[in-house]
Amino acid sequence: MTRRLPPQLNLGEVCNMALLQAHNALTELGSEGRESVSHDRLVDLTTQGDFGVAQRVIDFLRERHVPAIVYDEERGIVKLADNPRYTIPLDDIDGTNNYKRGRSPYCTAIAICDGLEPRFRDVLVAGIIEHTSGDVWFARKGDGAWLNGKPMKTSGMTQIQTPVEGGKLYRANVTVDMYLDGDAFPEIIDSVWPADFCSGAYHLAGVSSGIFDAHITRNRKVDELAAGYLLVKEAGGFVSDLEGKPIDDVRIRPDTKYPIVAAATEPLARALLTMIR
Repeated sequence: MTRRLPPQLNLGEVCNMALLQAHNALTELGSEGRESVSHDRLVDLTTQGDFGVAQRVIDFLRERHVPAIVYDEERGIVKLADNPRYTIPLDDIDGTNNYKRGRSPYCTAIAICDGLEPRFRDVLVAGIIEHTSGDVWFARKGDGAWLNGKPMKTSGMTQIQTPVEGGKLYRANVTVDMYLDGDAFPEIIDSVWPADFCSGAYHLAGVSSGIFDAHITRNRKVDELAAGYLLVKEAGGFVSDLEGKPIDDVRIRPDTKYPIVAAATEPLARALLTMIR
């Protein structure tokens, strides 16, 4: 029997409203949200804000009767319905250390995936909000990507270094998780303009909208990668593992980290991958 959706369930609207709920939760918590907490799933710095966002978004999804299972960093696996249809990877606050110290960026990321054992190609809608600016990135599978409601594309960069007027070179602007990867990519770091903003969601959103040309890591959590994957793909970019194989058919699993390169174009990704040892 075909499973029916709750009346008037619009996944794009649900995604965007969930991001707004996350933002409102942090606003209401104020400075109290930056207080550190400990819990039985502790794997990283956690604050009252992380838990506040998790609770607000999960409550919202329940109120909207979204038939889903949520993969949440703080709450673990949360079943929202007896017969779930969707899987929702959620990162409450990506960049918690930035949030705690009162600096930007820090983001909430959410993706809604078709099925209970989804692959990355099954992400239907996704969104990321950067809380200090209020910028919202959103994508819908097969329909495109938007930044603050306006269509967006990647930078279109195809080379690590591109000649410009006057014989100067424009280096690709690449984010690398320095904290996790250290000197893992020395040749790349010497050949591009490297940066680390301590928020994988922001790195991936930035690639999708041309702020960055590429992002490389050995340890991207599914919590933000599911959303970032769709944003980059729908904006014209390319996402693969560090062997150069697209991750479209890779299973989305909770508490899993993935080695990836996300780039403005496939040629740029291939150029960067040749430098990875």
